[in-house]
Amino acid sequence: MSKIKNYKIQEIKNGYGDQAYWRSVVLPNVPKKYHKHPKQCIEVLQKRWRMLTVRLKRAGYGPIQRPIIFCQNCPPVGVRIDQFSRPCKLQKICPFCWGRRYTFKVWDKLLPVMFPGSNKLSVGGNVLTYFHQTNYGSLATALRMLSSGGGEITLLRNRGVEVRGAFNLSYIRPLEDNKSYYLWSGGIALTGHYKNELNGVAHCGYQPHVRKADLPDMFAKAMPYPTSTFKAEPGRLIAALDATEGKRALNFYGSLR
Repeated sequence: MSKIKNYKIQEIKNGYGDQAYWRSVVLPNVPKKYHKHPKQCIEVLQKRWRMLTVRLKRAGYGPIQRPIIFCQNCPPVGVRIDQFSRPCKLQKICPFCWGRRYTFKVWDKLLPVMFPGSNKLSVGGNVLTYFHQTNYGSLATALRMLSSGGGEITLLRNRGVEVRGAFNLSYIRPLEDNKSYYLWSGGIALTGHYKNELNGVAHCGYQPHVRKADLPDMFAKAMPYPTSTFKAEPGRLIAALDATEGKRALNFYGSLR
């Protein structure tokens, strides 16, 4: 019978891509007292993930009904470990597969476009980092807005902004303290020059160029792992996951395709 694997962390990876994962997924989901102790951060996150799988299984979430141990043994990322195990591929909720299928996938597409060769400053267009969270009174309304085909990329194009390349991450999660749901949309866009076309667009930064060292913080703002995944009532989380089943959370445009 399969057992819980106790991974031994042999190395903490510290490349810029790894930093992007830590800042967008790991650190927001572990208590601050562990932040200066990376190995403990991973251990705490792994414990939270394993506890979440138990709650979701008890609540009847379909993908967890296969042997739960397979999901619980999903190997961590951002570190080097002592043994191999297959990923669970539940990237919409697993903090480790989120890194594999979202964070590092975006990083691998974005880096060669923005920093070809030995470039110190980004190329490919002006850099817009944006994010937007909208709260809705019902899951049906949030789902309708997600399916409407809108979002910041469409808004930019409708306003005449040249979008040379972009990614957008969207997801629905329950708010922690009531029966409402929220729709998150965030990403990074490489754009042409603009004047006033960006007025009203939810964004946290617009720069002609950025350094590679700036990207981890941009990832943390644009595509954070939702902390409510661990805190929300399991039935409401399952409702959001089931409602968005089959819908692509991560989309690429232009030069990032």
